[in-house]
Amino acid sequence: MKRIARVPAVLLTVISVLLLATCDLLVPVDWSDYVDVNLIATTPLAVATPPTWRADWDAPYILFESVPQAEIDAHALEAGLPDDAGPIHRLEILNLMPNGTFDAGTAPWYAVGPAGIITHDPAGFMDIDFDERENRVEFAISDLLDAALANEAETRPVYLFRTMMNSVTAAIRLEYYDGETVNGDEVAPDGWRFDTPLAGDWELFPDAFDPVDLSVPATVFAARTGAGVFSIGTRGDDPPVQTMAIDDFRVIRSDLPLGLRLAVPYIEPDRPELPRGGTYTFRVWARIDPTAGTANRIGARSLSATITTRVGERSFPIGASSWEVNEITDDWVEYVATFTGISFTRPVDTTEAPIEIVITPTNAGAELQDLDAGSLLISSPSLEWSPR
Repeated sequence: MKRIARVPAVLLTVISVLLLATCDLLVPVDWSDYVDVNLIATTPLAVATPPTWRADWDAPYILFESVPQAEIDAHALEAGLPDDAGPIHRLEILNLMPNGTFDAGTAPWYAVGPAGIITHDPAGFMDIDFDERENRVEFAISDLLDAALANEAETRPVYLFRTMMNSVTAAIRLEYYDGETVNGDEVAPDGWRFDTPLAGDWELFPDAFDPVDLSVPATVFAARTGAGVFSIGTRGDDPPVQTMAIDDFRVIRSDLPLGLRLAVPYIEPDRPELPRGGTYTFRVWARIDPTAGTANRIGARSLSATITTRVGERSFPIGASSWEVNEITDDWVEYVATFTGISFTRPVDTTEAPIEIVITPTNAGAELQDLDAGSLLISSPSLEWSPR
């Protein structure tokens, strides 16, 4: 007579649990709650108090404002947007150089030498004609419209100088000049100094047909008086410049994370919680600002979006999450960015924001010399998620 082997009850229980778990794994997860759901629908783009979308810093480095209806009508700005599009807003990294587009003459530039060195072209740029090597054109750095610098004597802000220039000589000398020294290595008390001097000439091709877009980064010590000038001239071993044209002279605060930011809560009413992994898709409509070219406003040439993780009030960029568009057009275009592998810690307080979206009207992930001032219009941002 054969004896029947008995399976211990504990082992049967373990097998049953494993079978049930396996069955659960085979059942597909229902992600239908996320289909076509805008995870930031409850935080529309708006200038509010307090703002949900906020621009960094109170200093005059970045502008975020609603476009008035009169301006929308004058430029037919609603044409090309979806029927259900939201409000239209302006996002601009400001040019700290007053009259940088030379629409209002040549001020604040002045000539060191004959008055005829500088003339204003009716087309809106500055012509320079040097007769002697000692001649140059300058502007006082204290004229920069950067009111916050009065309180930054202990900091070392970084600025970027950019301009469009067309010249017949191969090298132009750019320097900080405090009235006593030429290279800025010694500076009068309460003056300014380039920590890494602008030394570097801007090397140009002689007889350049097209204007050359140039940039020089400089770390500046900002004192309260703002003494000193920014000078353009020739190198000592070069012949005098015969003709030079300058337009769109820009000064940008380049050591701050300038951008429009939205902290996205983990849970909000009427939408599912933020998942980890998968793919986040960010969309925003954008176009060139039609008022660019007026009132010292320059059209933005690029656009970037970033998703960052947040810990308290600090943000940390997530790797490989920057996105840029290098050709903003006169027409509304919906720009789409996808971010995969987004990982964050589930906050203890589920109303806190584990991620943040940043929109910047320049190339946020570029080298310093690629940053720029500029303005564009944006509308109807959205954020969706899918498991793949």
